[in-house]
Amino acid sequence: RDKYEALKARRTQVDSSRALKNRPWIADSLLSLGELLTQWGYEALFEESLPVYEELAALSRADGDTELLRVALSRLADNTAKAGQAENALVRIDQLIQFYQIHLKDRGASQNLIRDLLRQKGRLCSDLRRWEEAITHIQEGKRNSILSEQEAADLNSRLVEAQFNLTGTVDPGLIDDAETAARSVDDKVALIRVLGVLAKLKYAQFDYESLDVGIEIGSICRERHRLAEAEHDNLAMAETCTIMSCLILLKQENPEESRLHASRAITLFNRLHDPMGVANVHYQRTLCFLHLARRNQLNESRVEFCVEAIAAGEAALRIVRNAELNMQSLCYLRLSEAFLILEDWKHAAEFLQRRRKMCLKA
Repeated sequence: RDKYEALKARRTQVDSSRALKNRPWIADSLLSLGELLTQWGYEALFEESLPVYEELAALSRADGDTELLRVALSRLADNTAKAGQAENALVRIDQLIQFYQIHLKDRGASQNLIRDLLRQKGRLCSDLRRWEEAITHIQEGKRNSILSEQEAADLNSRLVEAQFNLTGTVDPGLIDDAETAARSVDDKVALIRVLGVLAKLKYAQFDYESLDVGIEIGSICRERHRLAEAEHDNLAMAETCTIMSCLILLKQENPEESRLHASRAITLFNRLHDPMGVANVHYQRTLCFLHLARRNQLNESRVEFCVEAIAAGEAALRIVRNAELNMQSLCYLRLSEAFLILEDWKHAAEFLQRRRKMCLKA
């Protein structure tokens, strides 16, 4: 109630100064209201502060008050990000960078502030999964900068994640350094990122047979899942469930547990409104069932594995058809492989023909 009354008083102050048309009072009351909205740290209040600081920026720009304009632009950049408007925050940061380039005479101080803002842009681009921009801004922001251990751990984990998502590979030394840094400062979010890259990289290189590698990947996934649960990171949990489903399936220990992990992954991806994530769960399981069918080529269980592979492949295909052409083409290929193992030449040829048509169009 005290906070509500304080906000009510500040809003009344703004209205009174506007009624008097006293520009210094208006600026002062806007600043006072904006700071009050900012200091309590609620997302809704950060959002409410934005029009306040926009008005303050316009007023200070018209009056030539560069210090007040700096405060307004700085708050707009910070609070837009804290209000969950990452795209708009990037625009606000560019406005603040431009301000420093024009108005700050001390070039050294200006460059330090700009590098700090570039690192902020890099973090936002990382959150938006704009990997190339994230790498560019973080690297520029890190150049000639003295970073705290905490910030270095955060940025290095983001660089490793962005590099992997952009190229599919990362220098193992960089991953080790990023993991060590995240553990040394106990940054669980950074560690979730690094372990995610490590698990996905090792799984991508996994031949489906090496027991030691499978155990190592499973251990990484379990640690990542435990951390992700504590941080309420649904994407990380969905990714680990996908890999665990496949590892358990390949070991042929507990098909029910494998299905349970797959179901959890699908539920989480649906919660994230990520249909491609769901399709990838089905596709990865298609690959595993095909491998099991080949492994059991000489006995009857190959039929059961092929039937499962076809069901998973068709489930993936229903999601990606006419949406993700590369995945659609791969689904056709895997379905044809399943029918070839079953010696169902007609259906195998049908899916190969569909893939051929897609390749010719491309």
